[in-house]
Amino acid sequence: MEQNKKIGGAHIALALLTVVFLVSLAVLKLYGEANVTAAEGYRVAAERRVPAEQLTVPEREPVNVNTADAEELEALPGIGAVLAQRIVDYRAAHGAFASEEQLMEVEGIGRAKLDGFRELITLGEEEAP
Repeated sequence: MEQNKKIGGAHIALALLTVVFLVSLAVLKLYGEANVTAAEGYRVAAERRVPAEQLTVPEREPVNVNTADAEELEALPGIGAVLAQRIVDYRAAHGAFASEEQLMEVEGIGRAKLDGFRELITLGEEEAP
């Protein structure tokens, strides 16, 4: 019988630890933020999720492909350092882009790539509706 009490005591201790663990998880979930400092000074944080309707996306100014330098052009999706430099070099050799479609004359820019950043660029002049 004594042996059963020892096993019973271990089970009780395990059950108590499980309850403490679950309560800790519930508290973290309710308060939405848990910060843990890991090895080598890294910090891990889990933050509360914000509903999509509460998020605001900052307005982004379109990139003027006729005046932007290579670094500014790299901010466009699908444009890396090499392609950005090609755009700058093409513009220097041929003058300002007269249309968005003319960007496809730059080596490495096709229809899909242009469509990927078309909404994020401008030619600099006020375009007619």
